[in-house]
Amino acid sequence: MLLQGQTDTLFDLGDVIANYRMWKAKGQPVKMVFKLGGHSGGAAVGEYNNTDPSKGYLTAMTLRWFQRWLKKDTSVNSGSEVEYYKDWVTYPQDGSVSAQSAYGSAPGYPFGNVLTLYMSGGNTATETGDLVSKKASPGRLGQHLVHQRRPRDQLFRHT
Repeated sequence: MLLQGQTDTLFDLGDVIANYRMWKAKGQPVKMVFKLGGHSGGAAVGEYNNTDPSKGYLTAMTLRWFQRWLKKDTSVNSGSEVEYYKDWVTYPQDGSVSAQSAYGSAPGYPFGNVLTLYMSGGNTATETGDLVSKKASPGRLGQHLVHQRRPRDQLFRHT
């Protein structure tokens, strides 16, 4: 189980994605969670609660993961392979509930439809351009970018 803070400035999402892909390639069970905070900030209210795991979404998720994969309890559902915190979702901030309602999920990564975009440009490095869906003609400058088209409650991928 890989937990990575979305706002972490020491390790970014690219680091956890690389680890996720490595474990997947080895055929190992893996779960990737994009949570709030990290080394650069605290957890969201309701992500952790060591006194009452029912009020700590990531606490309960971690316990389920350990029960399923370390104790080999096949009756335990460890949830979707990818989960992510949606900071635009509102829920009680008094610690009375877990942050579960602020999490989205996906069966794997990447998810969503991929839309390829290109930087348009002129024949010189000083000309500016726009993001376009068609490649520039041969001889014109341009840079290939990938942006994942997504509903509002999903993340996007940069490569």
